[in-house]
Amino acid sequence: MRSCLLIFAFFLAVSSALAADDLDPRVAFVVSIGEWNNGGQRGTFRFVTKTHGFEHASTSLWMQWVAYPEGSDGESAAVRSVAINELNDGFFSFESPACLAGWPCKKFSLIATHIYSHESHAFEIKADGLGEYQIREVSP
Repeated sequence: MRSCLLIFAFFLAVSSALAADDLDPRVAFVVSIGEWNNGGQRGTFRFVTKTHGFEHASTSLWMQWVAYPEGSDGESAAVRSVAINELNDGFFSFESPACLAGWPCKKFSLIATHIYSHESHAFEIKADGLGEYQIREVSP
Protein backbone atom coordinates (compact mmCIF):
# COMPACT_ATOMS: atom_id res chain seq x y z
CA MET A 1 0.00 0.00 0.00
CA ARG A 2 2.79 2.39 0.92
CA SER A 3 4.57 1.79 -2.41
CA CYS A 4 1.33 2.64 -4.29
CA LEU A 5 1.11 5.95 -2.42
CA LEU A 6 4.75 6.75 -3.21
CA ILE A 7 4.23 6.01 -6.91
CA PHE A 8 1.08 8.15 -6.94
CA ALA A 9 2.93 11.02 -5.20
CA PHE A 10 5.79 10.76 -7.72
CA PHE A 11 3.44 10.96 -10.73
CA LEU A 12 1.55 13.84 -9.14
CA ALA A 13 4.82 15.76 -8.60
CA VAL A 14 5.98 15.08 -12.18
CA SER A 15 2.67 16.15 -13.71
CA SER A 16 2.65 19.34 -11.59
CA ALA A 17 6.19 20.18 -12.67
CA LEU A 18 5.32 19.66 -16.34
CA ALA A 19 2.25 21.88 -16.06
CA ALA A 20 4.27 24.67 -14.42
CA ASP A 21 6.88 24.49 -17.18
CA ASP A 22 4.15 25.14 -19.77
CA LEU A 23 3.51 28.63 -18.35
CA ASP A 24 5.29 31.48 -20.13
CA PRO A 25 7.17 33.52 -17.47
CA ARG A 26 6.75 36.67 -19.59
CA VAL A 27 2.96 36.71 -19.10
CA ALA A 28 2.20 39.77 -16.97
CA PHE A 29 -1.57 39.45 -16.74
CA VAL A 30 -4.55 37.72 -18.30
CA VAL A 31 -8.11 39.08 -18.37
CA SER A 32 -11.13 37.11 -19.56
CA ILE A 33 -13.97 39.45 -20.50
CA GLY A 34 -17.05 39.51 -22.73
CA GLU A 35 -18.45 36.74 -24.87
CA TRP A 36 -18.33 35.70 -28.52
CA ASN A 37 -20.25 33.21 -30.59
CA ASN A 38 -19.50 31.88 -34.03
CA GLY A 39 -21.97 29.39 -35.43
CA GLY A 40 -22.49 26.81 -32.70
CA GLN A 41 -19.28 27.68 -30.86
CA ARG A 42 -19.24 30.12 -27.90
CA GLY A 43 -16.60 31.47 -25.61
CA THR A 44 -14.98 34.43 -23.93
CA PHE A 45 -12.40 36.96 -25.04
CA ARG A 46 -9.07 36.89 -23.29
CA PHE A 47 -6.47 39.66 -23.28
CA VAL A 48 -2.91 38.57 -22.52
CA THR A 49 0.06 40.85 -21.95
CA LYS A 50 3.66 39.72 -22.06
CA THR A 51 6.45 41.74 -20.48
CA HIS A 52 9.66 42.39 -22.38
CA GLY A 53 12.86 44.03 -21.24
CA PHE A 54 14.34 44.85 -17.88
CA GLU A 55 15.05 48.47 -17.01
CA HIS A 56 12.38 49.97 -19.29
CA ALA A 57 10.01 47.02 -19.41
CA SER A 58 7.30 47.17 -22.04
CA THR A 59 4.47 44.81 -22.81
CA SER A 60 2.91 43.28 -25.88
CA LEU A 61 -0.84 42.75 -26.06
CA TRP A 62 -2.64 39.71 -27.46
CA MET A 63 -6.34 39.02 -27.88
CA GLN A 64 -7.68 35.48 -27.80
CA TRP A 65 -11.01 33.87 -28.60
CA VAL A 66 -11.30 31.08 -26.00
CA ALA A 67 -14.05 28.48 -26.48
CA TYR A 68 -16.07 27.37 -23.47
CA PRO A 69 -15.56 23.74 -22.48
CA GLU A 70 -17.91 21.22 -24.01
CA GLY A 71 -19.51 19.02 -21.36
CA SER A 72 -18.67 18.71 -17.70
CA ASP A 73 -15.22 17.21 -18.31
CA GLY A 74 -14.21 19.35 -21.30
CA GLU A 75 -11.50 22.00 -21.33
CA SER A 76 -11.43 25.54 -22.66
CA ALA A 77 -9.37 26.03 -25.79
CA ALA A 78 -7.93 29.09 -27.52
CA VAL A 79 -9.57 29.11 -30.96
CA ARG A 80 -7.74 32.20 -32.26
CA SER A 81 -4.90 34.35 -30.92
CA VAL A 82 -3.93 37.64 -32.52
CA ALA A 83 -1.33 40.22 -31.58
CA ILE A 84 -2.65 43.77 -31.31
CA ASN A 85 0.13 44.97 -33.62
CA GLU A 86 -0.99 48.61 -33.56
CA LEU A 87 0.13 48.78 -29.92
CA ASN A 88 3.00 46.30 -29.88
CA ASP A 89 5.81 48.62 -30.92
CA GLY A 90 7.53 47.98 -27.60
CA PHE A 91 6.85 51.39 -26.04
CA PHE A 92 3.60 50.84 -24.12
CA SER A 93 2.48 49.23 -20.90
CA PHE A 94 -1.20 48.41 -20.50
CA GLU A 95 -3.88 48.59 -17.87
CA SER A 96 -6.53 45.90 -17.67
CA PRO A 97 -9.16 46.22 -20.44
CA ALA A 98 -12.72 47.11 -19.44
CA CYS A 99 -16.04 46.31 -21.08
CA LEU A 100 -17.70 49.25 -22.87
CA ALA A 101 -21.07 47.75 -23.72
CA GLY A 102 -23.70 45.51 -22.18
CA TRP A 103 -23.57 41.74 -22.32
CA PRO A 104 -22.34 40.09 -24.46
CA CYS A 105 -19.52 42.62 -24.39
CA LYS A 106 -17.59 42.88 -27.66
CA LYS A 107 -16.18 46.39 -27.24
CA PHE A 108 -13.40 47.19 -24.78
CA SER A 109 -11.55 50.22 -23.47
CA LEU A 110 -7.83 50.05 -22.87
CA ILE A 111 -5.39 52.58 -21.39
CA ALA A 112 -1.83 52.36 -22.70
CA THR A 113 1.00 54.36 -21.10
CA HIS A 114 4.11 55.23 -23.08
CA ILE A 115 7.08 53.91 -21.11
CA TYR A 116 9.35 56.92 -21.84
CA SER A 117 7.02 59.94 -21.96
CA HIS A 118 4.51 58.49 -19.42
CA GLU A 119 1.66 59.84 -21.57
CA SER A 120 -1.56 57.88 -21.36
CA HIS A 121 -3.50 56.97 -24.49
CA ALA A 122 -7.03 55.58 -24.51
CA PHE A 123 -8.10 53.00 -27.10
CA GLU A 124 -11.28 51.19 -28.02
CA ILE A 125 -11.01 47.65 -29.33
CA LYS A 126 -14.06 46.13 -31.02
CA ALA A 127 -14.17 42.41 -31.71
CA ASP A 128 -15.55 41.58 -35.14
CA GLY A 129 -15.37 38.05 -36.51
CA LEU A 130 -13.36 35.17 -35.16
CA GLY A 131 -9.80 36.48 -34.85
CA GLU A 132 -10.72 39.95 -36.16
CA TYR A 133 -10.84 43.30 -34.38
CA GLN A 134 -10.88 47.04 -34.97
CA ILE A 135 -8.93 49.51 -32.86
CA ARG A 136 -9.06 53.29 -32.59
CA GLU A 137 -7.58 55.88 -30.30
CA VAL A 138 -10.13 57.93 -28.36
CA SER A 139 -9.97 60.91 -26.02
CA PRO A 140 -9.08 59.85 -22.47
